[in-house]
Amino acid sequence: YIIIATYGHEYDYEVLDSLYKKPCNPAYIGLLSSKVKVEQTIGRFADRKGAQVNLKNLYTPAGLDIGGSTPDEIAVSIISQMQAVRYNKKGHKHLREEWYLSK
Repeated sequence: YIIIATYGHEYDYEVLDSLYKKPCNPAYIGLLSSKVKVEQTIGRFADRKGAQVNLKNLYTPAGLDIGGSTPDEIAVSIISQMQAVRYNKKGHKHLREEWYLSK
């Protein structure tokens, strides 16, 4: 379980790129991001990597939609999402669904 939380789009891209070059296959990669950051980082990543990259384990924006936007509430939503992925729980509204569904 990995969370990417850097202070810039370029660093997010570099970390994401390095993770997908490694032979590991984490169950969860969460990217702390706004919708703009998602579009810029993931759009660029998908364009460069092409269809061969499986982003099924990438959750961005990271977290479940539990309401609230304080740092503490965001942390709880991300940990909750990790638990849901870990135990293969369905039926939760993931924040990433808002971005993917809006495309």
